[in-house]
Amino acid sequence: MMTTSITSSRSQFDSKRISDGARWRRTYVNGFGETVREEWPGFGNLAQRRRDAEYDSKGRLVRVEETGKPVETRAYDNFGEVTNITYAVDDEWRRIATDTSNALIDDKIWYVSSRTVFCSDPSIAPLVTTNMTQVSGLSPTNESRNVSIDIRGNASESWSEFEPAMAKRISYFRIPTATNIALTETVDGATVLSVSHSAVTNTATYDAYRREREHYGDPIVFLVVSTKVLLAHESEKHDC
Repeated sequence: MMTTSITSSRSQFDSKRISDGARWRRTYVNGFGETVREEWPGFGNLAQRRRDAEYDSKGRLVRVEETGKPVETRAYDNFGEVTNITYAVDDEWRRIATDTSNALIDDKIWYVSSRTVFCSDPSIAPLVTTNMTQVSGLSPTNESRNVSIDIRGNASESWSEFEPAMAKRISYFRIPTATNIALTETVDGATVLSVSHSAVTNTATYDAYRREREHYGDPIVFLVVSTKVLLAHESEKHDC
C-alpha cells in the first residue's frame, strides 16, 4: 500500500493511491474534503479510467466527467435542491436535460418534471417528455392525480379516490389510445373489481381469511374456486 499527501486548498488537493497488485484506485481530495478526481484501471488493466468532479462555492456538485460516460452538469435553486441535470454525449442526440418546477394550474399546485433530448442538428426539434403530479387541492375524493405527456404530446392521466368508511380505493387510468377509462377498485387492499381500457371486467370475492374465493371475467368465467377452511380445533364430520 502506498499513500502520498499534499497540503491542500480548494485549488490544491491530496492524492491517495491504494494498491493491491493489479487492482488499485487513486483518489484526489481538495482542502474542503471534496473528492475532485478518482482514477482506476480499465478493462484488463490496460487502460486507465478517470472521474473528475467540480463543486461550486457552496460545496455542491456541479459537473462530473467520467471516462466513457456523458458529461453531467447540475443546477440548483436557492434551497440547494437540484433543478436541472444535463448530459452531453457525442451521439446525434447529444444532450439530455432534466428540469423540475412547480406550476399553478386551475388554482392547484403541480410538481412538474421534464426531460428534453436535444439533437446536434438544430433543425430537428427537441424531444420532450413531461410528468406532472398534483400536490395541492387533494382530498379523499381526489387522493392523487398524475399526468404524463410523451414526446408526441399525448397525455396519459391517472387519479385515485378513497372512501374511508368502506376502506375502498378506486384508481382510474386514462390513455390517449383508448376511449374507455380503466379502473381498479380495492377494499382493504384486496382487488374486487377491475375494468380494462377495452371494457373487459373482472370481479373477485374473498373469504373471511381474505383469500380469493371467486374470480369472474366478462364475458368469460376465468376461475371459480370454492374454499372451505377448518380451524385448528375443528374437525370435519361425516355420516356413516
